[in-house]
Amino acid sequence: MKSIFLKRKFFLLVAIVSLFISCSAEDGADGMDGAPGQDGNANVTSVVIQNFELVAGNNEISIPDLSSDIANTGLVLGYISGTNGEWFSLPFSELVEVVTEDGTTATSTIVLEVVSIEPGKLVVFSLIEGTVDLRFVLAASAPSSSS
Repeated sequence: MKSIFLKRKFFLLVAIVSLFISCSAEDGADGMDGAPGQDGNANVTSVVIQNFELVAGNNEISIPDLSSDIANTGLVLGYISGTNGEWFSLPFSELVEVVTEDGTTATSTIVLEVVSIEPGKLVVFSLIEGTVDLRFVLAASAPSSSS
């Protein structure tokens, strides 16, 4: 058993020493450039809706840039502006104090979320009312590549 431990220790020492002596601080010559790659997809749009009047319940928001391609196969991210200009992602939750017989506890409640996405519009459900700024980031899906 002692010999196995010594062999492992020796092997580990050889591996560490090999790492240090096999590396060089000198930079080698640059290799050849690779073949050009396929162009990426940068079809991303940010839409800011200022002073939107939220009501409790469903709120329909018209977004002309929301194409059928984005609605069906793309990505839609939603944000609500805070009081200091920061943006919070949807769904947005608030901590609510709940008083029970056993005492006061805090629970997180979703107060604003996107519930429906269609070409040209989306619907957000809200438990809060008032004027807010909203931002939606729309990204088209990447074209499928055929191999």
